[in-house]
Amino acid sequence: MAEWRRATLGDIADESDGSLKTGPFGTVFQASEYAPVGTPVVSVGEIRYGSLSVTEKTKRVGPQTLRRLREYLLRQGDLVFGRKGAVDRSAWVKAGEDGYFLGSDAIRVRLGDVVDSRFMAYQVQSPRIRSWIKQHAVGTTLASLNEPILRLLPVVVPPLTEQRAIAATLGALDDKIDSNRRATSLAEALGDAVFASVASSTTRLLDAGTLVMGSSPPGTTYNEEGAGLPFYQGVRDFGARFPSRRVWTTGPIRLSEAGDSLVSVRAPVGRLNRSRELCCIGRGLAAVRSPFPSTLYYALRAAEDLWVPFNQEGTVFGAVNRRDLGNALLAWPGSIESTTKLELTLGATDSKIASLVLESERLAALRDVLLPELLSGRIRAGDLPDPATAPAETR
Repeated sequence: MAEWRRATLGDIADESDGSLKTGPFGTVFQASEYAPVGTPVVSVGEIRYGSLSVTEKTKRVGPQTLRRLREYLLRQGDLVFGRKGAVDRSAWVKAGEDGYFLGSDAIRVRLGDVVDSRFMAYQVQSPRIRSWIKQHAVGTTLASLNEPILRLLPVVVPPLTEQRAIAATLGALDDKIDSNRRATSLAEALGDAVFASVASSTTRLLDAGTLVMGSSPPGTTYNEEGAGLPFYQGVRDFGARFPSRRVWTTGPIRLSEAGDSLVSVRAPVGRLNRSRELCCIGRGLAAVRSPFPSTLYYALRAAEDLWVPFNQEGTVFGAVNRRDLGNALLAWPGSIESTTKLELTLGATDSKIASLVLESERLAALRDVLLPELLSGRIRAGDLPDPATAPAETR
């Protein structure tokens, strides 16, 4: 630890001929320059905890804007911070994201060879750093981050070899999580294709399954200590496939069982997850239970366009009621025999997906435990086995 030193992010940037840059706004970049297709614009909405998330809703810019504002192009290894709202979120730009455009609600940090940028990306995701950022952000109603604040961010700087070892250890976990995520997406796409090839009829949602509309228990029954049943209120709790435990309730009212499809009934209406345990659902969700749970889930995935009108209605946000949800027409196999056969196929696909998701959750939990230990020097990366090849029971 004697060779580990303390510095600020600004010091590191200056020492390595790096830089900090805020995304363009005002007279530099006009909203009219957004394009329907083109290069993704990275603003606070695209920045997650440690990675970028680009979706069909991400704004884009065309080649003319890229040529005019080349200094705002992101490069592999850059760190990107949210500038407003979720200021404790930051991401490390991967090779496939090189060339993305820096949005006005983001700040880019580019470092030179003095540090390993992926190591620094992990460090700024540590609880200590995220807490520091939230404490030093300005603004009373909406937290705001700026370059002067980021330059003062206190960081530790081990020898470069140790930085690379820490980044490699944690990176192996994240790389495996990314691999699992891609495999999950491919498996879901295969499930969608198999369902579409068999679905030759239609049925009402109420005829395909039993509908349970959520109802929120009294707030006095909520807790974060795990007492009672997990309580999922809406899309805020949704994960890639299953909800994430955040709140529990000792006074559950409406229950969802393992295997149910969970449907958001408030904006954004129609988002989907699956229950993997007995849980309580709030007013933002409905559970749909079927003898053919996987078939029903893929039928709901195929019905995405049904929810567009509901997301456009309402004075504040869209919503769908029990009647409209129950009467929604879903594509469905033409006979009980074909449905039974399809369920076997899709069930096997879903079992594979569940295994991948569970492994990723375990790897993420291991990463989150190792992160502060490695950054403090209490555990040295060289003393650990390769987490990507360790037996499952040790992960």
